[in-house]
Amino acid sequence: MNDSIKTPQEQIRSIRESTGLSRIAFCKKYDIPLRTMEEWESGRRTPPEYIPRMLYYYVRYGSEPEDE
Repeated sequence: MNDSIKTPQEQIRSIRESTGLSRIAFCKKYDIPLRTMEEWESGRRTPPEYIPRMLYYYVRYGSEPEDE
């Protein structure tokens, strides 16, 4: 992942778009509140530093959060 020049918001949007999933489908798959994703992608909120890395890992290696 060579996203060092992208903002966290751009990184998250790029990761989501690389899956081909809509925002709603991505949020359901990775258990992320839709409002949170909307705010991250729009830049209204800045995600914690680890979020883009974690999402990249989940998408790239097929790991998903386990059901509780």
